Amino acid sequence: MRKYDKDKLLKESKTFCMAPWIELHVLNTGEVYPCCASDTQQVDGLGNLSKGDTLLDAWNSKAMKKLRTDMLNERRNHLCEYCNECVDNGTKSDRDNYNKRFPHHIDRVKYTKDDGELEIFDPPYLDIRFSNICNFSCRMCEHELSTAWYKDALKLNYIDLTTSKLVTPTNPQDLWEQIKLLVPNVEFIKWAGGEPLVTEEHYKILKMLIDAGKTDVVMDYATNFSKLVYKGINVLDYWKEFDNIQINASIDGMEKQGEYLRKGMQWDRIVENRKKLKDKCPNAYFRICAVVSVMNAFHILDFYKWCVDSKFILPTDFKLDSLSMPEHYNIQGLPLEIKNKVVERYNEFFESYLVQFDDETLDYVKSQFENVLNHMNATQTSTINDFSEENSKLDNIRDENFSEIFPEMYNLLNYHYEH
Repeated sequence: MRKYDKDKLLKESKTFCMAPWIELHVLNTGEVYPCCASDTQQVDGLGNLSKGDTLLDAWNSKAMKKLRTDMLNERRNHLCEYCNECVDNGTKSDRDNYNKRFPHHIDRVKYTKDDGELEIFDPPYLDIRFSNICNFSCRMCEHELSTAWYKDALKLNYIDLTTSKLVTPTNPQDLWEQIKLLVPNVEFIKWAGGEPLVTEEHYKILKMLIDAGKTDVVMDYATNFSKLVYKGINVLDYWKEFDNIQINASIDGMEKQGEYLRKGMQWDRIVENRKKLKDKCPNAYFRICAVVSVMNAFHILDFYKWCVDSKFILPTDFKLDSLSMPEHYNIQGLPLEIKNKVVERYNEFFESYLVQFDDETLDYVKSQFENVLNHMNATQTSTINDFSEENSKLDNIRDENFSEIFPEMYNLLNYHYEH
């Protein structure tokens, strides 16, 4: 068995992450990755179920074995570029979260052979996207991840009629059979999509777990939180059977701003669903996971204030991510004078609003917004030059108007373009 230093790996290492020892992440295309952060790097993963690979093949693929050995030997791996960039930019990474949440699985390292093969195949963490079925067509998304995007993608000539609307592994039944073998040992399931709450396989697995008495499995959702009933099934009736339900609601703004960013959202329905969750599943954890882009860089402050002041969430139940792709929505492309305005506005927010919180709460909330600023200022790109053209195309086919929804950012950008 391999010898290792637990504290060194979990607390001191610049490369080690628990993910390759505990997780398989399967995209709706059939591609397999060690985690959801690695699939953003546009690199080859661990295998592809649509090309005949199995989950076991991916678990000990050449790429996965190299990833494990690289991590144990303090070598950076191309599959981890997202987390490496976070470290370089001074922001928290998914690697930090894995090591903080799953240290009880560190003993799996000792079953790792010299070439990186892991002798046991029972990943306790599953993150499997069965299809791109989704009822939203968010601004920053694409057809491959949302069926609701298909019509717009055709109009914009991103795809043609030879492209399938539904994107799913070529043999979903075989995938289902493989998953059933792993369910007895699973501890944590990440649900995302598409939209998991309108995906049939999601409800089949929940029922399977309930029937097997495995209601201690952590159910972690990335969801638009718009639909609680699917084909007559109320998901709250299933959720109340589980010990640990975690809802990460993908909401980037309130009212018309939120509806513009995530087309398909009905703000009043989101508020109503939140009340239903509190009433029927009071022990379920709920937080907002908002994405900051060029469009809502200012609005996100007002959104946070509303969430806290209206008791929609607790002050610390708010997580911010900075959008990287599409590049024209990335705040790194904002002109310097607008970046300075964003920094000024955030500092005012820190000094005027966050002072009401205790030190621990203040530190957490401030760090979320500081991570956004760190990302924004990490580099300067010229992608903002494409923003107006690309966003206007979408406005035209959706009969929407960025200038009416986000007038402050529109006016600042317009002034920049004119001067």
